[in-house]
Amino acid sequence: MREYPALAALDAVIVSASLYRLDTNIPRHFSFGDWLNRQHAVLRLQSEGQSGWGENIISINHPETDLASWGVFLQAIKGMTIAQAVDFLDEQGRSWDPKCCEMATIALADLAGKVCGRPAAATSLPAPSMPW
Repeated sequence: MREYPALAALDAVIVSASLYRLDTNIPRHFSFGDWLNRQHAVLRLQSEGQSGWGENIISINHPETDLASWGVFLQAIKGMTIAQAVDFLDEQGRSWDPKCCEMATIALADLAGKVCGRPAAATSLPAPSMPW
């Protein structure tokens, strides 16, 4: 387990994890191909009356993408403290879509900052790992 000094005394438990889907149907024409539509997920994590938010594009040109199936990973972090959830993502998240981990890490950092009463950057949480 990594040490997160800003979270050491924080025992805030994640009580809710909700996903929302936003569809964009504005075509974008790039040199590598066309994006006719995009499906975005917005994640809301709640603890101690605060909400942490994260978002990401979950698919491009696949309007049939099922948000519930895509976001099933979220059920695992409910009931964990913020630090436990960060460790869980670090250990288990490698088998998930990198977009899930990135979005969840951003939401956890936002939530930690709000619960601690400081900017998310001051929580010492790791930056989301990027696949490139």
